[in-house]
Amino acid sequence: EKIRMHSYIEGICIELGNFNNYLTYTADPSATYRDNLRLSDVATMPDIPSFSYNEIIHEARNIDVIWFNKKGYRVPKLVFEVVDSIGTLNGAFNRSLQLKNFMTDFIIVGPEKHRNKYEHTIELDVYSSQKDRFKFINYDEISDWYESASKKNEIETKLFGL
Repeated sequence: EKIRMHSYIEGICIELGNFNNYLTYTADPSATYRDNLRLSDVATMPDIPSFSYNEIIHEARNIDVIWFNKKGYRVPKLVFEVVDSIGTLNGAFNRSLQLKNFMTDFIIVGPEKHRNKYEHTIELDVYSSQKDRFKFINYDEISDWYESASKKNEIETKLFGL
């Protein structure tokens, strides 16, 4: 159940990036998203571009979902870490912060019951200087965002062939 929910949320994050005209990457391409689709079937990038030092790229490859700019330099714009187990929260923060020198924002996605732990952890000295770049969104909120974006995308496709 946790693995299925984790990859399902990753798939939603990838599709949101696709709807918003970003290149999308996932660290878990072989995971099943839905309807027998793998995450690699919806992500638009099989690997991340060489946008920085090898050490940073190596760590970035472990981030659940990354949106990259399509135009200009292909740098990470937004990253998503799905935290279905509170024990993975610090790892999610640490992986995200590997990209702190870029104009990248970070979203932690998890069950609402993890919000208090997120809010406590982001205030720790090690993370607090970057807290304005982090947002927490729960499963219901990301699902609502996806539903709205999906409907908008469907209408735009019908009207404009986008």
